[in-house]
Amino acid sequence: MPRILLVDDEPTVLKLTKMILERQNFEITAFDSPITALESIDPNDFDLIISDLVMPKMNGIEFLKEIRLQVPKSKAIIISASTNMAQLEEDSNENTFFLSKPFKFDDLVELINSIL
Repeated sequence: MPRILLVDDEPTVLKLTKMILERQNFEITAFDSPITALESIDPNDFDLIISDLVMPKMNGIEFLKEIRLQVPKSKAIIISASTNMAQLEEDSNENTFFLSKPFKFDDLVELINSIL
């Protein structure tokens, strides 16, 4: 069963995304803070990281950079409502994927399956 680390500071989004992905047979470890996630987990334990982009104290890109200090080839999805998605994609690497908000959960599941 693929293991996914999910980080989003919006409690409702976090809970709903976790529930939907668990129904798709993914093992989800969820945090509402990237800082708490970094303090609590071993990034080697996950097949994929899904993170919101805009969060207090540390954004999704900064969070991913911290993860990649330990696991350089970590695969990740950054979810963002940013209108400058092209710039984000340009600044990323081959193991980083982006999904625009609002999104359909079917699109998220499809993206996950294509990555894993």
